[in-house]
Amino acid sequence: MTKFDSDKETFTILSNSDGHYAKDKDCVFLMGQTIPGADPGSFKLMKGSYGKDKERVFCGNVPMQVSKVESFEVLESSHYSWSKIYDKKTFIFEYGDSLAEVPVSKEKPANFTVGWGRDGASYYYGPAKVEGADYDSFKVIDIKNAKDKNNKYEGAFPPNVWEKRKAKYFEPD
Repeated sequence: MTKFDSDKETFTILSNSDGHYAKDKDCVFLMGQTIPGADPGSFKLMKGSYGKDKERVFCGNVPMQVSKVESFEVLESSHYSWSKIYDKKTFIFEYGDSLAEVPVSKEKPANFTVGWGRDGASYYYGPAKVEGADYDSFKVIDIKNAKDKNNKYEGAFPPNVWEKRKAKYFEPD
């Protein structure tokens, strides 16, 4: 077995992944970590760290909560600036409470690049669904910012939400 604990007979590095992604008959790997729940038989890389299989979309090794998997498309992505988040509280602070069930720890960090995607029903920043975004008026400005008719967004949230999130996750009661 290789250092990834993979099947050496079926292990292949995915082309167009800069060597970051690989799979064997049982698992999909990102930089030596198994991507939980990814189906190696149907897994395809998209752009940046986005990939999908027949049932789910992934941002790096983070399974996303996408409404319409078959319609998901990447609008903009970073190929070079990988985030590796080891702290669950930091991960949820930055990407939202809906990802609270994603296992994040020193042993299993969240590993991905950011970008913007959509599926015909919602917009996504990195692995996070952009809650409350107006789909019809939503426009990506750059890799970190977007806007719609109601708000500007810095990542997954409007700027006025960040202070509340900081207080919730990092300031004592």
